[in-house]
Amino acid sequence: MRLAARLLAAAFVLTAALGATAHAQAPGDPYPSGLIRIYKPVEVRTRITYGDLWLSDANARFDELKGRMEIRYVETLPPSANPDLSGARIYQVLNSTQYFNFNRRKAGFCTLAVRWVGMRDLGNMQLRVTLMVMDDYRATDQGKPSLCVAATYRLPAQ
Repeated sequence: MRLAARLLAAAFVLTAALGATAHAQAPGDPYPSGLIRIYKPVEVRTRITYGDLWLSDANARFDELKGRMEIRYVETLPPSANPDLSGARIYQVLNSTQYFNFNRRKAGFCTLAVRWVGMRDLGNMQLRVTLMVMDDYRATDQGKPSLCVAATYRLPAQ
């Protein structure tokens, strides 16, 4: 019994040290959780330019890019006419300049720093991931660049 208690305590310490706090998620929920999950790109072009997406509720990393984005949940947008962002969850990129500097010369990557990531549930364990470069994700100024890329990713059955 003592050994089991020690192992359980060690597991909690290890989990806390790694920052892997599992959040309760409903079955079929493709959104990020406390654990890193690997999403597969649906489009061939996305597979070539960005690769797999390694995603948790604190980090996002693409196989074909350098570094990782540190992200923080901000809000869920209401339904709108924009098919990429209607009902999307918005995450702020906390290290946008650093991440951009790592990848600025990558063909097909954004020409400005990614400041926000939008994620919208498409059903069937698919997420529409939108990288946004505008200072304010709520702004829809037609005269300035706003969206860098929007791509669909699928979370394979675990």
